[in-house]
Amino acid sequence: MSWRKTIILALALLVFAMGYWWFEIHLKTKHLRTEIEKTRLLENVYRIKRFRIETRSGSVEVAQDSITKRWNVIFPVFYPTDNDEVQNVLRAALGVRYTDVIADSGNPSDYGFAPSPWVKFSAEGKTFYLGDETPTHNGVYAQIDGDSRILLVDKQFRTDLLKLPFDLRDKSILPEIDVANLDTVKIIRPLGKITITRKGFRWWLTSPIIAMASNKIVDDMLDKLISAKAFDFPAENYADSTIKKLKAKIYARIIFYMSDSAEYSMNIYISDSMNDTMPEFVYASTNVKNPLFEISEDIYNLIRTPAELLRERRLFRVGDADRFVITGPNDFKFECKFRDGNWFLIYPDSGKANNSEISKMLDRFDALFVDSFVNDSN
Repeated sequence: MSWRKTIILALALLVFAMGYWWFEIHLKTKHLRTEIEKTRLLENVYRIKRFRIETRSGSVEVAQDSITKRWNVIFPVFYPTDNDEVQNVLRAALGVRYTDVIADSGNPSDYGFAPSPWVKFSAEGKTFYLGDETPTHNGVYAQIDGDSRILLVDKQFRTDLLKLPFDLRDKSILPEIDVANLDTVKIIRPLGKITITRKGFRWWLTSPIIAMASNKIVDDMLDKLISAKAFDFPAENYADSTIKKLKAKIYARIIFYMSDSAEYSMNIYISDSMNDTMPEFVYASTNVKNPLFEISEDIYNLIRTPAELLRERRLFRVGDADRFVITGPNDFKFECKFRDGNWFLIYPDSGKANNSEISKMLDRFDALFVDSFVNDSN
């Protein structure tokens, strides 16, 4: 076979392959995508910049700022959103599609669309409704505005879209604070003020006592305080009159001093309970956000932590030691030094030591912890 025939044959095969791909794969795939697209309740909508959800318990409207691209609740109150929750709603709204047509039309009340649907979702000029669950629990009824058909969709979509204003609001009480950028934290409370200050890579208690603090315990406590979430918004704007109406009183004040000189504060309020052991409600306000927040009683318990529980309780950190001396009664002395990968006796004898036994002994020292602090002056 000449090279010309070989090239012609190769071109013919290439044309055949391209034709096969175009007609058998590309067009069929395109047709399949078109058919799937037709089942989406928000057909031909690929991006949402604003949406409204109406439920039997309330309505919420959310929009994306055209400049900052941040999402905000704009009804019934203007407030930043919980971005994760908004993204979940967007995924559900853009992904919801019907799997079956139950009827060409029907009485809306028979399917949970009237007098009001479980969910009425509107975005980009389109609206759909989600109603009751089917008797066989294989989905929920749906209807597209302007389309009389009764449709079936996965019931998970109703769960994902059944949202109230609280669900979509940012529930953080403080702004994002990096614990690594904290210099000092003060907790002012009836049990006595606690001041924690960073010195290098360590936390230190500077009141009510001066003592090394446990980095792990302090970091954990601060992380819980900073990441505290609202259970509710009793008032959109904090005011003393609101606290009085709630029959609450201030219990503590927490001040966060940042390394860049920024300062954040959080006031904790409590309402008395019937048994006087735990408050009935715990509230918080901050210097950076307007609302009064209802928060978990765990925060109340956290700020009641005794100062001694924040202290470093590990007596020794000898894992990296390269020399140690043990002394005792009757002029007892034992000394070892680590060099060239081995422990060596220095006193009372000299020579190579048993590495395994020395390591076990140092591990025992490392494992010693303080049970309680009997006298801080001694």
